[in-house]
Amino acid sequence: MPAYQSMSSYVKSNNMGDEPELVIEEYMSDSTMEKDAAKWQTNIIFFEKAK
Repeated sequence: MPAYQSMSSYVKSNNMGDEPELVIEEYMSDSTMEKDAAKWQTNIIFFEKAK
């Protein structure tokens, strides 16, 4: 959740809109293989409308 809050704040403060057009989560780690949650990695990509 902190990543989403940070990105939303950045988007709003840079006049890029209120909400992203699309959000993609890319899971780089497999939670069934890596039990240590501190080692999990997720890429979160925000897409905005072109102005």
